[in-house]
Amino acid sequence: MTLSSPENIAFSKARGHASAAVLTKAIVITGHRGFLGTAVTEHFAVKPYATVGVGIADSARASASACAIEYEIELPDTRFDKVIQEVQPAALIHCAGTADVAASFRDPPTDYRRNVEATAFVLESLSRYAPQCHFVLLSSAAVYGNPRHLPVSETARCIPISPYGCHKLIGEQIVDEYVSEHGLKAAVLRIFSAYGNGLRRQIVYDLCCKLFDDSQHVVQLFGSGEESRDFIHANDIAAAVEHVVTEQLAGVYNLACGVETTIAELAGKLRELSGRNAEIEFTGKNRAGDPHRWQADIGKLTATGFKPMVTLDDGLNSYLNWYQKLN
Repeated sequence: MTLSSPENIAFSKARGHASAAVLTKAIVITGHRGFLGTAVTEHFAVKPYATVGVGIADSARASASACAIEYEIELPDTRFDKVIQEVQPAALIHCAGTADVAASFRDPPTDYRRNVEATAFVLESLSRYAPQCHFVLLSSAAVYGNPRHLPVSETARCIPISPYGCHKLIGEQIVDEYVSEHGLKAAVLRIFSAYGNGLRRQIVYDLCCKLFDDSQHVVQLFGSGEESRDFIHANDIAAAVEHVVTEQLAGVYNLACGVETTIAELAGKLRELSGRNAEIEFTGKNRAGDPHRWQADIGKLTATGFKPMVTLDDGLNSYLNWYQKLN
């Protein structure tokens, strides 16, 4: 259900989308129409929470949202203040923002507005109108840049190598400010290489597009193939967010599987699972902002009781099934 103004919340309650009792555990999800926002929304939709979505429609995801209540608002926007005043959320999951390293080089101001200004705006609104709210920021491993040692822990020095990584780090620093100066409770999740059904960009999607293109007998990829990532499925990310909210966690946490996978290994897995026969070739050229190797130390989060459940093979199989139905 899409609502244009905060005043319509009363109407939504009356129609039974969210009872008054459940609304005492309302969760606001910004960017609920994006890739990770959708995963988080669908996860919480079957939990004992009233999910309130704030964001703009994504043409690539035209299906109905799982949120009980929606507001089509692009942050920052003062209408958001009214939503917070009315809903008084128990938690806010900040999924809004861009997640495109290349675009951040092409247009740094837009990336800054969506990743820094929007985060600051949300935090200010919470500090004024819902200071009891538990804030959860979906950040990125891009804040680390090229880690000097692997696996990289949350205490490692952050030296981002892209505007996107810089802006994510600034967002984290703003969270720190609101925690120390305003007493907000907040958790930051540094997500490594996210993937899953519905994602139509980045390495897994690009590989599928090339493997299933019958006109290409050779699949060309950037780099040497020795570059590595630590992949984490969107379903595990959503489950981790619920864990953080349920356990009332605060602080910074790496979110990954803790497994280093080279791009050559990933390409080989996808080729084998897909049954395609294309040759994999690496150009040796690197793109600006792409880290060389990533592997997360996930000990801090697992010590709280969370464990990723989706193996890379299972996640890729599921993704391949989704991709083939899409095409």
